[in-house]
Amino acid sequence: GQTQQKVHHGFPWLRFLIWTCLVLAIAKPQWLGEPVTIPQEGREMMLAVDLSGSMQVEDMSLNGSTVNRLDMLKVVLGDFIERRTGDKLGLILFADDAYMQTPMTFDRKTVKQMLDETVLGLVGKQTAIGDAIALAVKRFDEKEKSNKVLLLLTDGQNTAGKILPAEALELAKAKDVTIYSIGIGADVM
Repeated sequence: GQTQQKVHHGFPWLRFLIWTCLVLAIAKPQWLGEPVTIPQEGREMMLAVDLSGSMQVEDMSLNGSTVNRLDMLKVVLGDFIERRTGDKLGLILFADDAYMQTPMTFDRKTVKQMLDETVLGLVGKQTAIGDAIALAVKRFDEKEKSNKVLLLLTDGQNTAGKILPAEALELAKAKDVTIYSIGIGADVM
């Protein structure tokens, strides 16, 4: 009896597993029809985030506290990412150069996590806007018949990079990429 008692207490998860299987068997789960494909909105959105030195300026207000521009951007853009059901998202970080942080994916959770983990100074202190646009255009899927949208989130003007913004804009036009440029920073009184 003592050995049986030890086995009984040693594997409580086994009892739970057996009980769960019995409940599922009694419920008689079954497939009804073919699997349903969730319709996608057919949009590809690249998010290009400025990590230049000026993004550390603390001129934003969040819940009664003063925060820097990047922290504010993380909150606002994070909320935006969570609402993008059905869209493919990608994340580019830029300062001295532009880097692909997250390739196009339906995995919004990963994109948001990669955004949350960004830190200032990661890719330099300047602002390579042209490089960010060019990289985004290059990374859109050529085969996808979708709306290609670039959200360019920056607090400054182009101060670095190998490609001028005007050249990158021409490239974007040629590839049917729509660009929305969003300025970050408080108005100076």
